[in-house]
Amino acid sequence: MEPRKILHKLFSGIGHLLALFRGNRLLEWLAAHFGALRRRFANVNFDSRSNGELRVIQALEVIDPQVVLDVGANRGDWSALVRQRYPRCHIHAFEILPATFVQLQSRTADWQQVTINNIGLAAAPGTVLMHTSADDNLTSTAYPLEGLAEHAAHYTGSEVCPVTTGAHYMQEHDLDAIDMLKIDVEGMDLQVIKGFGDGLRQIRVIQFEYGIFNIASRDLLYDFHALLTSAGFRVGKIYPRTVEFFDYHYSREDFLGNNYLAVRRQETELLARLQR
Repeated sequence: MEPRKILHKLFSGIGHLLALFRGNRLLEWLAAHFGALRRRFANVNFDSRSNGELRVIQALEVIDPQVVLDVGANRGDWSALVRQRYPRCHIHAFEILPATFVQLQSRTADWQQVTINNIGLAAAPGTVLMHTSADDNLTSTAYPLEGLAEHAAHYTGSEVCPVTTGAHYMQEHDLDAIDMLKIDVEGMDLQVIKGFGDGLRQIRVIQFEYGIFNIASRDLLYDFHALLTSAGFRVGKIYPRTVEFFDYHYSREDFLGNNYLAVRRQETELLARLQR
C-alpha cells in the first residue's frame, strides 16, 4: 500500500477513536487548537500584503494591466497596491456605502487614472438592502446570517443602495477589455460575475471571495467553478507563495473566507508565474 494511503488510514482510525470521547475537556482543547492550525494552513488571512494577493498583483506584470476593476473597494487599500505597482493602469473602483465612499473619495482625490463609483455591481440593475454596523462603517453585507448571534449584534442597521451590472458599466464606459476584476462584496461575488454576461469573455483575470456569507447567499464554490470554467477560466485558490489551481471537489466547500483566482486558460505565461 502507498505511504500516503497508509497515513490516511492511520489518521482516519485515530479520528474514529477520538470521536468516542467527545466531551473530554483535553481532547476538545486539542481539537480547537488543531482547528486554528487548519485555518492558518488554509490561508484564512485578510492581509493583502501577506496572504498572496500582493503576489498576484505583482504577477500581473506579464500582462501589463491597463484596466482594473475594484468592486467592493472600501477605502481603496487594494487599489492603492495596484496604483503603486502600475501607475499607468486605469482603476475603476466601486463602493456601495455612501459613508465609506466618502473615505474612498478623500483618499483618491489626488490620484491619476482612477474612476470612483458610489454604486455596487450585481446580476441585475436596481437596489439592494445592505446591512450595516453602527460601530464600523467599513463592513456591510447583503447577506447576514440570520440566527447567528454575532451577526445580529454586528449588523444592526440597514441602507438601500443602488446597483448596476458589469455589462452595463462596460458599455457605458466603453470598456472592451478588463485585465483584472477584483471582487470583495461579502456574499454577492457570484452575482457580480453573472452581471457581466457575455462581457466575461473580455476579462482576463478575476479575483473573488468565498466564505460564510455564501451560506446565506446559497452560492457554493461549485457554482463559481462551474460558471467560470465554462467561460474559459481556470480556477485556483490564492496562497502566500502560489495559486493552487484545481478541479472541483465537494470537500472544498469549507466557507472559510478565502480569496480565489480565475485566469483565462490562454494566459499561459501568467498561469505559470502564479504557480511558481
